[in-house]
Amino acid sequence: MVRDEANNIRGNFPLWKSFFDAYVIAVDSRTVDDTLVALQDVIPSHTPVHVFSYKFDGFGNSRTLVFEEAWKVFPHITHVLVGDPDWKPHDVDRMDKSLLADPLFNGYQFKVSDIGRG
Repeated sequence: MVRDEANNIRGNFPLWKSFFDAYVIAVDSRTVDDTLVALQDVIPSHTPVHVFSYKFDGFGNSRTLVFEEAWKVFPHITHVLVGDPDWKPHDVDRMDKSLLADPLFNGYQFKVSDIGRG
């Protein structure tokens, strides 16, 4: 879920690109910056993406909506990584998404910094 996150999208989304096979992004209807342009600028053209507008209805309801959209648009997904444009991964080179295929893997393999809006 994003709202007025153009700067963070441009700064942080490219750091995650080797980890994502697809994107589902809900853009808050109250967004007034160029978030949509930023998304187009940084998401690789070969990557499946579903961007939609939503009306914020509380964090829980809105997050549920994003999951429903993800499973509707990408019904064969096996994993969902909930991200936030404020998050900047550490040790990007050590992120190995192949671990997600291991049924015994149950931990985070990266840390994030919440840099906030600046």
